Amino acid sequence: MSNVRFFHRCLADQVVDFEDIGWTEVARHPIPSLDQDVVLMERSTLPDPKPEKLRWSLLLVMLGEQVRDVVRGLQYGATKHHEDANDPQYRKTKDPMRVYGDKALRHLLDHLAGKVVDEESGVKNWSLAICNLLFLGWHSDNSPKR
Repeated sequence: MSNVRFFHRCLADQVVDFEDIGWTEVARHPIPSLDQDVVLMERSTLPDPKPEKLRWSLLLVMLGEQVRDVVRGLQYGATKHHEDANDPQYRKTKDPMRVYGDKALRHLLDHLAGKVVDEESGVKNWSLAICNLLFLGWHSDNSPKR
């Protein structure tokens, strides 16, 4: 059974081509409680894609719900801070390493202490930690080197 997997159709619709990642569709099964189909996929005999090409589909196929949780965190912050997509506030933060490092650690520690959901936002603490780490990463990649 290791060469057979089930994927939610909502994820299948977001992936350009499952064959590119080495899987072929075998069957679809309706799941009324999910209001979507589950796709039965089987490992194909296609060679692995070229290593220089990033396999973005892995993120959605393997961690689709977790990606949605991170997007929920980003969406909450964008609404709360009246974000302009062309001029995001996180890029203007003074002392971003301290600000976003502290926020990421606070959410991670809350999660590890058993507080799964942030009281203010209603978003999972681990996903808010990742949002802040992404902002920290942006500053690390785009700030002048010290």
